[in-house]
Amino acid sequence: MSSRIRTTVCAVLCVILFAVIALPAQAGGFVWRTEAPYENDEDYQAGLKFFKEEKYFSAYESFMMSDADDAQARADACIQKWPKNGEIWRSKDAKNKNMTLAFNVNQSSDTAYFVRLYLNGKPVSYLFIGGKAKVTVKLPAGKYMIKDGTGKQWFGVKEAFGRYGSYETMSFDDYGTTEVSLKSGGSYEITVNVQASDPDADPIYSEYEDYEGFAED
Repeated sequence: MSSRIRTTVCAVLCVILFAVIALPAQAGGFVWRTEAPYENDEDYQAGLKFFKEEKYFSAYESFMMSDADDAQARADACIQKWPKNGEIWRSKDAKNKNMTLAFNVNQSSDTAYFVRLYLNGKPVSYLFIGGKAKVTVKLPAGKYMIKDGTGKQWFGVKEAFGRYGSYETMSFDDYGTTEVSLKSGGSYEITVNVQASDPDADPIYSEYEDYEGFAED
């Protein structure tokens, strides 16, 4: 009798231990397993690779083309939660903060605005603005190029709103000049979707940017 009890307990403990070991990792509300099933499904495997690289839109597209049972759930897990409004990435080289730049964005609450700021051709700061809001950042003075995108579904800093977004590069004159000098000690504000004209403000134009040109390598 005693021997049978110990055997039963051991069997139960073994089952519990196996269940603990087999528990998957989680990403958002989806149960994200760490193993790689569906080894012969190229789209599925590509999705796993892109997700690991934080290329969430590429992962989303790959999973949507897969026939795997959980492909739709994995695709849904690629859609990221909106970050808080403000600077969401900054280059370690952008230490100086002698210039102030603000973005005042007028848009609906279900739309987000993403900005990439380039100083002398190199990315220095990324900003995220969800809904109607104003974000201010302090940066080094210099010659800037500004790229931006709008969308609803967010796929992270590398791929922004995916192919569902709209992207552009700002230009600052009639000739399509895409760089602007922001001086030390200066305070600048860019209003997006202007609702009232300001005779003292300089107009800003835009050049269309396709998704492939906007996404990070």
